[in-house]
Amino acid sequence: MSLILVTKQGATFGYKVIFTSGDGTEITGLAEKLKCEVRSSANELLGTMTITETSTLGTYLFKCPADTSSWPPCLVTDIKYVNSHGDSIPFDTITIQVKPEVTQ
Repeated sequence: MSLILVTKQGATFGYKVIFTSGDGTEITGLAEKLKCEVRSSANELLGTMTITETSTLGTYLFKCPADTSSWPPCLVTDIKYVNSHGDSIPFDTITIQVKPEVTQ
């Protein structure tokens, strides 16, 4: 599966993810077990996402506190889950298209 997110330079970058089990049950209590970074195509770290569980069951807010005003046009991110055994499980890579800011 390929996922592309679009943002604008200068905007706060964030998105929501819903985690469910195979039977559709919402999964809670994952925020401390997840990690997410935004990187350039040259693997330069541009931001680390804060991950917060919302009041909606199974829904998590991923938000990047970094300044996005100079982000290049194409970035990548993914989500890594570390289970209770310490196993690191990365999710698919997500492409982030960064559009130039028009109104300044």
